[in-house]
Amino acid sequence: MRFRLTPRSITFDDLELLQGQILSFEMWCWRKMHGISWKEHRTNISILEEIGLERELMGKVARMKLEYFGHVTTYQEIWH
Repeated sequence: MRFRLTPRSITFDDLELLQGQILSFEMWCWRKMHGISWKEHRTNISILEEIGLERELMGKVARMKLEYFGHVTTYQEIWH
């Protein structure tokens, strides 16, 4: 199932689904970059430990949302 943004309001269930998909995409990217097959039955934690990283994509998404919100509110304060 793919996540699609629609004109309706976004619910918490939608946000949880989107967060899960972003985390899955992040691990898919790490597995591809390091040539790790799903057939090896390795956990995400073991892969991150081998690479020496922690999950960071959701933190970056949250930071970008806050930066965008800051730009929008500054723009509204200047022009209104």
